[in-house]
Amino acid sequence: MELLVERYNETMVDFPLTRIDTDEEAIQIVVATTTVMESREADQIAHFVLLIDLRHAPELHALINAHSPGQVRIEAMAAQLIRQCGIPDAEEHARGLVAVLVGLTLARLAGGSEVLIEKTVRTYWQGMTSARDRR
Repeated sequence: MELLVERYNETMVDFPLTRIDTDEEAIQIVVATTTVMESREADQIAHFVLLIDLRHAPELHALINAHSPGQVRIEAMAAQLIRQCGIPDAEEHARGLVAVLVGLTLARLAGGSEVLIEKTVRTYWQGMTSARDRR
């Protein structure tokens, strides 16, 4: 079990961020990230199964839940992207955005459509930008 957890944390999606100029570019990066996540189907399914199976083993569960090294890394990348777009409270929004990505990945693995992904990401992003745009 510990080897599976280790593998999961080693194979988390990592992507270099370049400077972006528009919300649309950010949305497309997020959608592309979801596509990369779902392309690693076996790893993602193993992660979801481990989350459920390890819920009664707190010491192992902590290695793959929201506080795991992989999760922290992807939240930091999301916060950087959000910050580049001038959206306030980037870290808080990053946690929510990553949770949305995880849910969308699970939905895709279960047979959801790509339209759902882009539409959901776009709607979530518009919600985040509303605070920025009210300034």
